[in-house]
Amino acid sequence: MAIQLDSKTVMILVLLLLLVGGGFYHFHQIDKHKTQHSLDEKLQRALTDTLQTYKNEKGQWVNEKLTLQLDIKDLKDKNLTLTQSQKDLLDAVKKVNKENQVITAALIEMSVKIDGLVNHKPVEVTDSTVRFTENTDSISYNIVVSNVKALDFKVPKLEFRKFDLPNKQFIEFHWKDDRKEGYPISFSVTNSNPYYKVYDINSYAIEELDKVAIKPNFWQKIGKFGKSTGGKIVLLGVGFVAGAIIAK
Repeated sequence: MAIQLDSKTVMILVLLLLLVGGGFYHFHQIDKHKTQHSLDEKLQRALTDTLQTYKNEKGQWVNEKLTLQLDIKDLKDKNLTLTQSQKDLLDAVKKVNKENQVITAALIEMSVKIDGLVNHKPVEVTDSTVRFTENTDSISYNIVVSNVKALDFKVPKLEFRKFDLPNKQFIEFHWKDDRKEGYPISFSVTNSNPYYKVYDINSYAIEELDKVAIKPNFWQKIGKFGKSTGGKIVLLGVGFVAGAIIAK
């Protein structure tokens, strides 16, 4: 038996639905505004942050700085004042994004710098050759000075007055474009100076970083929407048809 509703009751129900829908929309907009405001505040703090250097529990020097968190597409709209290093970083990210989706990235300016290193214990001294070696966790070298003449009663000495190798290191994570493998995360390090050699890299990413879940394409969005709301859509369709019959 169909339920007959008068126009007044229908109007009340419609108003209630509008109020509930309007309330949800209002709170959603407030939450969205708070989220954006929080992101903007973090971005501004990161833009003016300075490098913090300290020692960890193992006695190793740690260099730390806040991360820029923003959508590259919104970079021009935000009209940000950037340092040259920040510009270089974001330019590098934009270039990688043309082929691979960047997850996190860093541009590190660094150099191998030796200041005042002295070795006054040669391992080999001949009439015309002096050889110095050292092999520690921090430095390793084997240097031969040829065609020299040792002074009487003087031990040969090796002194580094200045030794500086400038380098820019770009580190980036991205999803490999391989659907069969589930878009695995890849990590790479690029050095601008050829004298820096990478022998091995190991990286870590949180398990929740899933390309389909975080950055789905159009058809994946449709599939996800269908799985989560398929039953609701069917019920809504039945309700709509039933309502049309009742109205008749």
